[in-house]
Order: sequence, then structure tokens, then C-alpha cells
Amino acid sequence: MLLMGLQVQPDPRIYSSNPEPALCQLFCCSAVVLLCCSTLASSRGTKKKKKKKKKKKKKKKKKKKKKKKKKERKKMKKEEEEEEEAEEEGAEEEEEEGEAGAAGGGEIKREEEDGDDDGDDDDDDDDDDDDDDDDDDEAEGKKG
Repeated sequence: MLLMGLQVQPDPRIYSSNPEPALCQLFCCSAVVLLCCSTLASSRGTKKKKKKKKKKKKKKKKKKKKKKKKKERKKMKKEEEEEEEAEEEGAEEEEEEGEAGAAGGGEIKREEEDGDDDGDDDDDDDDDDDDDDDDDDEAEGKKG
């Protein structure tokens, strides 16, 4: 008789007179097989659980790395935006200086047309008078 790869040969003398011992031997063999299978199955189950725990730890590490990468990306974006803003401000300042230079150049041309080569404005005396008027206005504002 073959049972799960184990060969059981009951004693023919006992089997012929009383079938119970042969059944007892079969029961014992099947119990041993079941016990072996159950221990193998239980040991396999514990190994799988340990692997799952390791995988979870790896996932946590990956999440931390992803968070660090996201933070770095945000920092890089902020730095790039700040650089772009600084470049834009620099370009605007250059444009303003260019406009001021163009306006100044126009005044120089006007002075040259007047024939005044010394670079002094003829209206300097008038500007001094305007300053005196401003001082008078401030004094009146304090009194009132």
C-alpha cells in the first residue's frame, strides 16, 4: 500500500485475523504526514510575514527619499524664480538708466543748440529762488 510516498506493509498474519492494527498503522502514518505538512506550512507562513515587514521598511525609506527629492525640487524652483526676478529687475533698471541717458542726451543737445558750452544751466538762478519759496511755504504750514 502507498500513502503519500510512504510504504506501509502490515503483517499479513495480523491483518488476516484482525484488521484494526493495520488501520491503526495507516492512521499513525497519515498523522505523521499531516504533522509534517502542518509544520512546513506554518514555517512558510512565518517566513512570508518577515519578508512583508522588510518590504514595508523599504517603502518607508523610499517615501523619505521622495519627500527629500520634492523638497529639493521646490528649493530649486524657488531659487530659479528668484534669479529670474533678479534678472528682470536688473533689465528694468538698465532700461530706466537707458531712458534717463536718452533724456539727458536730449538736454545736452538743447544746451549745445543754445551755444552754452560750459555745461551750466542758465536757469540755475531761478532754481535758487524756487527753493526759498518752498522754505516760506513750510514755515506757514507750521504756523497754521
